[in-house]
Amino acid sequence: MKRREFIGLVAVGAAGAVLPAAASYLPAAAHPRLLDILHDDELVREIGRSYREMASGENDVRVLTEAILADRTGSVSAALSARLDQQVKDDFTLGRTVKVNGWILSVTEAQQCALYSLQAP
Repeated sequence: MKRREFIGLVAVGAAGAVLPAAASYLPAAAHPRLLDILHDDELVREIGRSYREMASGENDVRVLTEAILADRTGSVSAALSARLDQQVKDDFTLGRTVKVNGWILSVTEAQQCALYSLQAP
């Protein structure tokens, strides 16, 4: 699959949920779109573990959840799905990418995989 196709698939998302508090939406934040695309639970967990090793300051559920859900002003966005899609696009536009296990991911994608890898299988 080409990167352009991959990004297009990532951009196609389910409708967002209104967020009263970030902690209430940990399951949504911890469900990377890569899982829906790759259909490989262990690969996504491995990407997440590798990212957590690379970004040791983000090896914590709370830190990752806040990093994923906090918008640039520090508040939680209203539409999670749409917001995460846009955040991934913005990451690529701004060059906020990391190479993890041979994948070039946006930081948001890598953080979601990391958060997912911290959840019980």
